[in-house]
Amino acid sequence: MFTSFALPWAAENMNAIEKLFRSEFDYLLELSNMQAIRANLLPRWGQSVKVPKAYPDLSTQRVLCMELLDGEKVVDAVQRRMRILAEHEGRSPEAYEKEQLEAFRTGKGVTDSLWLARWKTRAWRCWRWLRWGDAHEVVDLPHIIDTMMAVHGEQVFLDGVFNADPHPGNILLLRDGRTLGLIDFGQVKELPLDFRIRLAKLVIALAQQDEAKVAQMERDLGMRTRHSRDDVRYRVCSFWLDRDTDDIMQGMNLHDFMAWGESEDPVLEFPEELYLVYRCSVMIRSLALAFGIRLSTAQHWRPHAEELLRRQGLLSGAKS
Repeated sequence: MFTSFALPWAAENMNAIEKLFRSEFDYLLELSNMQAIRANLLPRWGQSVKVPKAYPDLSTQRVLCMELLDGEKVVDAVQRRMRILAEHEGRSPEAYEKEQLEAFRTGKGVTDSLWLARWKTRAWRCWRWLRWGDAHEVVDLPHIIDTMMAVHGEQVFLDGVFNADPHPGNILLLRDGRTLGLIDFGQVKELPLDFRIRLAKLVIALAQQDEAKVAQMERDLGMRTRHSRDDVRYRVCSFWLDRDTDDIMQGMNLHDFMAWGESEDPVLEFPEELYLVYRCSVMIRSLALAFGIRLSTAQHWRPHAEELLRRQGLLSGAKS
């Protein structure tokens, strides 16, 4: 009720989240979701991603029995290694963590390129080895983020079944320090082929930064706004499904940006499927940004979008 009154544009989105949230308490449904995601992912990602094996005979609507993945949450792994590093340098873990967070907040610690982040990680490993004789405690965050982006891009476009809730608590770093464990499949969404085709065209338009085409493709997906302003929808859609760079945010924080978009061109219809894909994109980018890496969803998902169109005979030529 509060959302309908205070944020009417978000009411349908909140209804979608509420419906998915209720489904999280149906563990037989989650079991089915987990099996579907596992069957899709393991043939391609079995060496770097693990999804627990479910045990249907031991599960009920209120109890889900699954394989135990031996690892820890990615955030916990980073914090634990940060404490070790602080101890090596003779500093308190709290002060070290505060310094890192301040660097991210001010932008000094943020990298706008995953390639550069990989290079920094390799350099950091070498420096640790030279100084302390070990490098195994360094978490390869660029690898983790790149894997998460690729996995969910494939789920959205090629599998048509994706986890709409990839928050940090659902991502584990296993004992080898490199393999990811994905858990919690209560909020899984299926996407029809025709929707995925239109979404693929939208992502490609975002990657090309084509304002008019982005606005049109978003309308083709069912987005309706009062004034149909291409300039506003381009920036808002870019935030959700691509990037939060200065040209998009123009100095505004998230709350002010959303309020600006709603005041300039109020949302009338926001399809549930589209919102959940947008939410997935923002969640992964937010995880990356929390660790100092700013990403473009459209650039990461473009190859998967193009592959879908190619499979459907809607795109010719070699892979980009």
